[in-house]
Amino acid sequence: MIAMGGTAKVMEDAIKFESEVLALLRQLTAKKEKIQAQYTQELANVDKQIEAVQTTAMLMRESGEGAHVLIARPNITVPGNLHGLSVRAACVEIARQNGGVLKVGEATQALLSAGVIQKRKHSWGATYTACVRSKEFEKDDSATGTFRLVSNPSEPTQQTLGALRAM
Repeated sequence: MIAMGGTAKVMEDAIKFESEVLALLRQLTAKKEKIQAQYTQELANVDKQIEAVQTTAMLMRESGEGAHVLIARPNITVPGNLHGLSVRAACVEIARQNGGVLKVGEATQALLSAGVIQKRKHSWGATYTACVRSKEFEKDDSATGTFRLVSNPSEPTQQTLGALRAM
């Protein structure tokens, strides 16, 4: 009987330990579900914010009335009305907004972000070639990949100044 009493005690301890393990398992499962619910909610909020920013970017790209978008390089201003223009025409607009100077690398980034050029692979070459072939640009030999508008419309020419003085 003593042996049976010892076995009963071991069984009782095993059952008690098993119930404690199962209780801990339930607690941890509940904690996991709570954390998953929090992260699911946070992810849903971030997804909503991403969607809102994407919509804003799309609307800015599609609106053409004087909207300006600053791209990653702070020394170039990109007109928002580039969408639908040819590469050459877009380069002329970018140069006009930037004092008659066009840097091919920065213009390429602007053309990609505005959707004028769709693929990055040959974008630098397409921008460079458009400027070289255009009568509106001349190569600026002082800096690599830089062009100037032949006649910068943002600056008055000698003919314009003469006409204004004649008035």
